Amino acid sequence: MRVCFVGHGATLEGAGRYLLDQAGYLVDKGATVFSILPRHGPLAERLTESGVVVRYAPNQWWTQPAKVTGEVLAHTARAAALMATFIRDWKVDVVYSHTVVAPTGAIAAALAGKPHIWHIHEFAFNPGAIEMSVPKETLAALIDQTSNAVLFNSQAVEREWAGAFAAAKTKVVYNWVRPAGASGPLPSELAAFASDGTCAITIVGSIQRWKRQLDAVRAIDILRRRDVPVRLFVIGPVVEPDYQAEIERFVLEHDLGDHVRLLGYVDDPGRFVARAHASVLCSDREPFGRVTIDSMAMGVPVVATDSGGTPEIIVNGDSGLLFETGDVETLANLLERLWVERGFRDRLATAAKRRAATFSNADTAMLPVLEVMEKVTSERNPAWSLGAAVGPAILPLPEGPDNVIGWRKRLARVTSAIRRLRLAGGFHIV
Repeated sequence: MRVCFVGHGATLEGAGRYLLDQAGYLVDKGATVFSILPRHGPLAERLTESGVVVRYAPNQWWTQPAKVTGEVLAHTARAAALMATFIRDWKVDVVYSHTVVAPTGAIAAALAGKPHIWHIHEFAFNPGAIEMSVPKETLAALIDQTSNAVLFNSQAVEREWAGAFAAAKTKVVYNWVRPAGASGPLPSELAAFASDGTCAITIVGSIQRWKRQLDAVRAIDILRRRDVPVRLFVIGPVVEPDYQAEIERFVLEHDLGDHVRLLGYVDDPGRFVARAHASVLCSDREPFGRVTIDSMAMGVPVVATDSGGTPEIIVNGDSGLLFETGDVETLANLLERLWVERGFRDRLATAAKRRAATFSNADTAMLPVLEVMEKVTSERNPAWSLGAAVGPAILPLPEGPDNVIGWRKRLARVTSAIRRLRLAGGFHIV
């Protein structure tokens, strides 16, 4: 089988890491795997090391605050035409998009006339987090009309699209996680910060408001005032600098410098998580929670918000603890209990490892994916007529001075086709 994965980023986080896992698995099983990414980065390097052929093309995000204007459509059409050229040249059997935020891969698959799987890893209409720029009905129509199958990484994400697609076309496929483990010692300047006799807590994730790291910091302030010997590691790249600044101000104003360390991006967060007494997830509707499973697999109890896909991972009171989003007082109480009741913490840790093991079997997790791939390779792309109508526009141009004019004409045809795409669901953008 020849598979082309389309990613929306270049980092080893979330859907990008799962793309890497899937690609590596398929290569090991003898498949020929390609990937189209928007730019070079750590993900491309790891894919190449795994034997995946990587090419680059812009993958326009259709998320707020931007709008899907004519310029955005033209950018999407140009990128889709380039992707479609790659797809045709590679003679792939199926195209697999790893995100809901960028439709370019789906449109490229339609242009190339190849079956397409759309794997949704995010909540698409989550104010304050990811929120698409097009109406839900429009996006659902686009997904439906350019995809042979639609996968979701949790039941919670599936519920966001309830009734949008035929049941036979959809499936929940949980990400599997290779436990990260702790591969090295802590930096010397932080070793004392995680010393014995202190309740060490980690929160791992990109720094942005919907991840709500400030809730964890506020809980640490409560515990400090209760004389609980506690320290928090905040780990993750800064996505929203103003939110990072807000966290830093709170730490300064509440004299938490000895209790909170903001580490930014860490290449191997498992070094910290494995040494923690608890891992915290404060997100407002985490779609799945790879970090949650990583922590559990290392025997670290997780205290997480009771929202999104997290309750599908954690059995409250058995393999972890759940609290309502934003309830900082309860978060503090649960962390204090974990610190004070060593036996309770150990029982949670044991159950957490057992629960995490159910998300660590690649063969089990990939079985439904392989079944879907095998099925759709014998099908037409639902938007095959788009490819048939404008297919010549994506063929390579001959060398010569007319290239610029030729590409402009072809781009106009592709853009026009995207604008006029009106299939069964009524997809239309003006």
